[in-house]
Amino acid sequence: MRRTIIFSLAIPLVGLLGCGKEEPPAEIRVELRELERTSGECGPDDDSPCGRFTVAWLEVTKGPDETLRARLNDELSRLARGTAFPDQPAEPLEEQAQAFLDGYEESRRDFPDAATSRHWIVERRMDELHRDQRWLSVRVSETSYTGGAHTNYWASLATFDLERGELASLDELLVDDARAALDRAGEAAFRRAREIAADRSLEEEGFWFEEGFHVGENWAVVADGLEFHFDPYEVGSYALGSSDFVIPWAELDGIVRGDVAPGDQVR
Repeated sequence: MRRTIIFSLAIPLVGLLGCGKEEPPAEIRVELRELERTSGECGPDDDSPCGRFTVAWLEVTKGPDETLRARLNDELSRLARGTAFPDQPAEPLEEQAQAFLDGYEESRRDFPDAATSRHWIVERRMDELHRDQRWLSVRVSETSYTGGAHTNYWASLATFDLERGELASLDELLVDDARAALDRAGEAAFRRAREIAADRSLEEEGFWFEEGFHVGENWAVVADGLEFHFDPYEVGSYALGSSDFVIPWAELDGIVRGDVAPGDQVR
């Protein structure tokens, strides 16, 4: 079964028309797409024998020019396929769905009475975190179960520079030699989010950082600051769960460039 659900968001874009005579802001339109594939007797509850593969992602259907639209959609499609790295290709969604359902059906044949073979899921969704005239930030999150001891989940954040139509890198937002200061601000924000007192070591709380605290590369521009994310097992055990924390713009003064903080959000 396949479903496609569409909603539209109009986002003004500035800075895309070059120098010279000032032009009115251009607009992009973003629609939500959803692909769903199932096998078995899928119902509304988790007790039915069912394999379900669902992915929802954003697609730019209108832009100031075709080149920009194609560039943004290439990146959004790559994120929807489950990889955050341009040099790390992933299979097309249809092939991922088929491989998942083939694995589910094989497990049901080989272990028909096993609880771990009864209900398999992959639910991957792209949500908008922030948008203004400069930035579009998204979060791709996945929950999956394919047998085993527990459900697995991960999330990937990304920010697009709409003036260039490209995925932004963290280093290009920072002033020179600012990584150490960013990590210090990040540790303070991480401690607040996890409610860890300043006199307690992160190791005592069950977290591991090999060479001191680092914010990592899973980040996004949001209205309140820079948001970062750690998946389970990345800096701590599965029992500790994932970690999300935001470094407020006020604490990023002197760390990020002056033109990075976003303007008014586009609603």
